[in-house]
Order: sequence, then structure tokens, then C-alpha cells
Amino acid sequence: MTSAVASLRQGVGGFTGVLRAQTMLWSQYRANLAIWATTGMLQSIVYLSVWRAVANASGGAVGGYDAAQFAGYFCVMLFVREMTYSFIAWHLSGTVQQGAIAPMLARPQHPVLYFLAEMTSYRLVSITLVVPAAFAVGWYFDAEVHPSVGAVVVALLLLPLASVVRTLGDVLIGLTSVKFIRIGGILTSYYTVVVFMSGQFAPLTVLPDWMQTVAKALPFWWIVGYPVELLMGRADPHQAWIAALVLLTWFVAAMTFLRWVWPRAMRAAETVGG
Repeated sequence: MTSAVASLRQGVGGFTGVLRAQTMLWSQYRANLAIWATTGMLQSIVYLSVWRAVANASGGAVGGYDAAQFAGYFCVMLFVREMTYSFIAWHLSGTVQQGAIAPMLARPQHPVLYFLAEMTSYRLVSITLVVPAAFAVGWYFDAEVHPSVGAVVVALLLLPLASVVRTLGDVLIGLTSVKFIRIGGILTSYYTVVVFMSGQFAPLTVLPDWMQTVAKALPFWWIVGYPVELLMGRADPHQAWIAALVLLTWFVAAMTFLRWVWPRAMRAAETVGG
């Protein structure tokens, strides 16, 4: 019991230490963050413009969304996407390809804990750029959202768990680089699935029924799309326990698989890039 508490304290201390250091680091690179954030925002604005045009051409609405609601959806998406964004798959695969995995293993913190802290710090800094931009986009496009206080609270409580699940998924995808070395195709396919299945391309209700079924079977819509619908006021916050259960299930599955695959991947990584 004492050793478990000590390990927990060490883990929390390591996480907060990395979080502080990485937050200071990202704060020095706000110009880079602005470029990356702008790229993501432009993607959402393109989708917003397309679906507004589709709604107007379809008699005013499609999939239960009119032009103003599409604007609201993609403005909220800017926030949720940034709060759950992860580049760890690219980061980890690059580290493996360069044969630089040993220094990562020499850190006092477990690399996965380091990745979680790194992405948390990135989100905390980048969100200060994205939120004002989302309000500006919403004002320009006459966005419409009607969230309740309860829905906002529930969504904000779900987002930390959602972001952890997303980061763990990225770690697992990044680990494929120890087997295939060059995984650009795998990463492109993975992020394409994320965009379509998470709701970043369009609200779930405008997709074919089979895609909606697949999206709800995967974690990505629960990570991104469901919190967006909560913050729009389109989802019942009293049903959020379902989302929490789904995310917890994926968290346990990811951690279980990661505990099994990590030591094997690290042994294989020692022979890569050297």
C-alpha cells in the first residue's frame, strides 16, 4: 500500500513537472502554435462553408442542421478538436525512426506519462489562440448554439478523459513504427478515419446509417463529436454516463494492450535507426 502511494505521488509529481516545463516551452513557440492552429481552423471553416451551402441548397436544412446550426457545430468543433488533438503518433514514429528511443527511456517519467503531459501543455497554450478565433468565426457566420449549464459542465468533465484516450490511441499507432519503420501511409489512413468518424468532417446525422453505426462503435465520435453535441445543446447531458462508460472502456482496453505491447516494442525499437 505504501509503495503504491509512493508510486502514485511520483507519477503525479513527474506529470506536473513535465507539464510545467512543456507549458513554458510551448509558450515560447506561440507563432508555431498559431500556424498549426490556423491550419486546423481553416479545415473546419472549409467544412463549415460546404455544409452551409448544402443546407441552403437542400431547402434550408440537412441532417437536422440548418446553416446557423452548422456554423455553431463547427465553431464548437474548433474548441473540442483542439482540446483532444494529438500529434504523438508522428512524434513517436519519428523518434523510433531516428533511433532516439534510448534517451526517452532514460527519463525519470515513463514515456507515456511524458506524452500525456506534453499534449496537455500543448492544449492549454493553443486553446488561448483557438477560443477567440472560434468566437470570431461564430460571429461572422451567425452561429447558433443553445447549451445548458449542465451540458457545458458535463462536456468539460468528459474532455480530459477523451483527450487521454485519444493520446493513448496515438501512442499505439506510433508504436507500429518499430515493425514497419516508415508508417506515413498508416498515419494518413488513421487520421483520415479520425476525421470522418469523429465528426470533424460533418455531424453524425448527415452521414449514412452504416457510417453512424461504425462511428459509435469506435472511440473517436465519443472523444470529439459527442462533446460537441453536448456543448451545442443537442445531446442530453443526463445520458452522458453512456459516453463516460464508452470512454472508460476504451481507456482500459488501451492501457491493457499498451502494458503488453510496450516492453516488446521497446526491445524491437533498439534495433531501429541505429
